[in-house]
Amino acid sequence: MEVAAGVGGTELARNKRLVVDSFRYVFDAEDADAVPRFFAADYRQHMPGVPSGRAALEHFVRTGFPDGPKPVPDTPLTPPAVVMAEGRLVIYAVPRPQPDPERPGQEYPYLVFNCFRVENGLLAEHWSGLNEAAPLRMPGRDGP
Repeated sequence: MEVAAGVGGTELARNKRLVVDSFRYVFDAEDADAVPRFFAADYRQHMPGVPSGRAALEHFVRTGFPDGPKPVPDTPLTPPAVVMAEGRLVIYAVPRPQPDPERPGQEYPYLVFNCFRVENGLLAEHWSGLNEAAPLRMPGRDGP
């Protein structure tokens, strides 16, 4: 991951690393016990169906990934197409190819955008571009 240049570059790089590592340690490793390392206690979630609060996120991970925890991968299982930071915000976009209804058996490219607000070195707030057209599919469980 490149380090952002200029004033605040180190902080921007640290914020980007926080987001990337949160996906590796929490979601790729399916480890609810890793949530406090990355998320603020008063974490605010703006994604429908996912409650706010660190404890709620821990519960979400624990029940959503009952076979976890697993070993933490060296790199994200779904490498991000975009990791960009400005100020306290980090954009993390991952490819989630979708079945093409016009061409059976083929897919079209689709990016799911996540935006995180970092506060005091932890993820404090989240917004997502995830929708019904691009349901969450996890590598190794739901196909490539």
